[in-house]
Amino acid sequence: DGPAWESRLVTDPGRVRYVGSADDNELVVEYRPAPNDLGTEVTLRVKVPAPGLLSGAAAFKVLYRTRALIQTGEVPTIRSN
Repeated sequence: DGPAWESRLVTDPGRVRYVGSADDNELVVEYRPAPNDLGTEVTLRVKVPAPGLLSGAAAFKVLYRTRALIQTGEVPTIRSN
């Protein structure tokens, strides 16, 4: 298991933020319609003290969960299994 990060989810028009217990740490996923009606553009912005710790796998997990939230209104979890 990798490092854990407790965060709260904040939704704003056009973006979703995962904010850490220290408000200066956050992952921001912004989304908007792509040009020529070709789907959706997504941008991930990271604001943490040690950005090298955020690996590609962690970025994928954030984007995957945000995609699920946008499509279904729920974040996938196995917590209750």
